[in-house]
Amino acid sequence: ARPAIWPTVDRSDSDPEKWHLSLAYPISKDELDLIDDNNLVEPSNRNRRQTHWQMMFNAKDQLRQKMGFALQQIVVISAEADTIEDNMYGASNYQDQLNKNAFNHYRDVLGFVNWSPLMGRWLSSLQNQKGADLDGDGNNDIFPDENLAREDMQLFSIGLFERWPDGSLRLGSDGLPIPTYTNDDIREFAKVLTGQSFGQYNSTSDPWGGVAYSALVENTDFDRGQNTDGRLTLRYSYPMKMFGAYHDLSVKTFAGTTIDNTHLTDPTLQGIADIKQALDWLAGKPGDSLPDYEMVNSHRSVPAFICRRLIQRFTTSNPSKDYLHRVATVFKDNEGDLGKTIKAILLDSEARIVDLSNTTFGLKKSSIESYIQILRT
Repeated sequence: ARPAIWPTVDRSDSDPEKWHLSLAYPISKDELDLIDDNNLVEPSNRNRRQTHWQMMFNAKDQLRQKMGFALQQIVVISAEADTIEDNMYGASNYQDQLNKNAFNHYRDVLGFVNWSPLMGRWLSSLQNQKGADLDGDGNNDIFPDENLAREDMQLFSIGLFERWPDGSLRLGSDGLPIPTYTNDDIREFAKVLTGQSFGQYNSTSDPWGGVAYSALVENTDFDRGQNTDGRLTLRYSYPMKMFGAYHDLSVKTFAGTTIDNTHLTDPTLQGIADIKQALDWLAGKPGDSLPDYEMVNSHRSVPAFICRRLIQRFTTSNPSKDYLHRVATVFKDNEGDLGKTIKAILLDSEARIVDLSNTTFGLKKSSIESYIQILRT
């Protein structure tokens, strides 16, 4: 029989990343196993996808849904990883948080992503730790994982080459494009992203839900297993935490900035400060009354790189330089405000005036968006 009462999400905490189920999940681990053994309908990644499509189909906030979908295509995680596929609640929460940040600053998006255990699992920053000299010869034998460090730059913020606000390449004195980073920069940034592991965990034999974030069991084991241990685990539903003993405490220099928080004697606080400062460089620092995206407080290539990708998911695959420049200027002048950026994208004259003779404007909708549009119509 179906449970009489299903829990809702308790949204009383001001931080959406700390929301929790109002009641205990009404199906136990043993009951879920029984459902699975009998090939009955069960919570699964397939159900998660169908739920997401239903939300996109029925939601009243269509622009927010579409922006969240666009962001997911930039800061990608995938259920191709078995752990993510098996943890459909965490994966759903990842999309929910992108939707929540859809009209916030891009710094909010990049901050969420870099503390998400789902992204940590997908791009292997979860339980990434400082280098170590195992044989005592004075040289490190293991090194921090570089995966997320590279993609934070290449895919999530500054791209491969420096750009002018209209998207054109900046050229060096040799006439060649100026790289935004090198392999050395990746290695340095990888040191920043060390020391993160699960923030919360629970025994999967315990009921999930009905407990506020502040009352959850905080994880104290950096090496806690990454397997989900069933559908009732919550370790992937809340942000990671910093374990200072595993964080690289050196000064780091990458992509035009230097991260130096060595004045902080608490390694956990230094680790948190290092990540914050690095992400401020890549995505700006809203609200500090300082200019962004000018190679003093943050990298200058971000507006053109991110705005081009947003335009490509809303209006046209090949925006003109003028169109991109206008949108990137709004992004830059408003510290990466995504709400104002999407308004600039959709209300720009190039997007609003239909010119059927223009054979370079427009885009092919993704299959899921085309299908949902047909259903909505």
